[in-house]
Amino acid sequence: MPMLKKEHAVPGAKVIVNDIIRDGITGWMAKDRDDRKEFLSMTHVPGGFFNGGYNVGSGTVLEIVKKPRKTEGINTVRVRVVGQPQVEGEVFWCELRASTTLLVDDTL
Repeated sequence: MPMLKKEHAVPGAKVIVNDIIRDGITGWMAKDRDDRKEFLSMTHVPGGFFNGGYNVGSGTVLEIVKKPRKTEGINTVRVRVVGQPQVEGEVFWCELRASTTLLVDDTL
């Protein structure tokens, strides 16, 4: 499955979380390990695992709020769950691009 392209990850774009969720890390760090995850991690602040967040599962539709950017040395994207505007947070760009598909039908 092709990865999400950075030029498509703009505010207002919608993506759906794939059936197989991956961490998106490549190269020597990915050697000899399974990069599948149970869910996509969404945190309140970039990399803020200890500050709370949400577990986003397969089939969830996300709307991009802020395009990919580096915040405090971490590449993240701000997203919200479609239909649940209060569920908004940061996801790692590498995970989002490896684990979602761009929705081109704007009926959602």
